[in-house]
Amino acid sequence: MLRRAHRRAASRGLGSVEFIEADATDLALPADSADLFLSFWGLHCFDDPPAALAESARVLKPGGRLVGSCIVRGEDSLRQRLLVRPGSGDFGQVGTEPEVGGWLDGAGFKVSRVAQSGPMLFFDAQLFGQHS
Repeated sequence: MLRRAHRRAASRGLGSVEFIEADATDLALPADSADLFLSFWGLHCFDDPPAALAESARVLKPGGRLVGSCIVRGEDSLRQRLLVRPGSGDFGQVGTEPEVGGWLDGAGFKVSRVAQSGPMLFFDAQLFGQHS
């Protein structure tokens, strides 16, 4: 994914974009150092999504933006229950839409846009206030 992101950034002339590989709960970035944090298709893979969101809030500047998506529980179809099985395969803690909203709120984010399509939840949030 990082190689692909590097290639895309280079092809678009985005030389100021920096990519790092790190543990989602221990990013090698100083506090208040990022304007934008992207988290696509990963939150549902973590054992502790609230800790990952708290870490993204730590590295974002106040007013910084978090944009992402994740798989959520909640649809009651048999197919959905068979596909989304928290704790199995690549799944860690998979929340429902309200739970993900609570995790974001708990990390200091104000959600400006949220949409669910089947098992996918898309969100756009802004960090409010100062870090504690």
